Amino acid sequence: MGASKPRCLVFSPDRSLEPWIDSELDGETLIVQAALSARQVVRALVDDPPPRAQLLITDFGSMSALDALLLHQLRERGWFGAIIAIGRLSPDLKTSLRIDLVVRPHVRGALRKVVANVNLDRPTVRIERVVRT
Repeated sequence: MGASKPRCLVFSPDRSLEPWIDSELDGETLIVQAALSARQVVRALVDDPPPRAQLLITDFGSMSALDALLLHQLRERGWFGAIIAIGRLSPDLKTSLRIDLVVRPHVRGALRKVVANVNLDRPTVRIERVVRT
């Protein structure tokens, strides 16, 4: 049995980015799924049974503050996959979400290049948090 393809979840509130994202990911050896909300992203990456996506590509340029806040649940609840951000985001947000790479939207080849170079060999299993009393 061969190795399975890496899984990728895409969340972009700005639907006009979809053609660019699709063209950038076309031909990549990924299983690509789309999420329609930040809540759906968290559910898919933390709550749904494996296999889970190892890569999240998300558009921060059109994301609400509430969506960004919800995405923090990914790290808090033990998802350690790679995140590629599209658009501008603050250094604090990049650090707090442990964003791997940031790309500008609509730049031909930019997303394809970072996807090809991101490390997808990370654990994506939910790790229970130890609380010391």
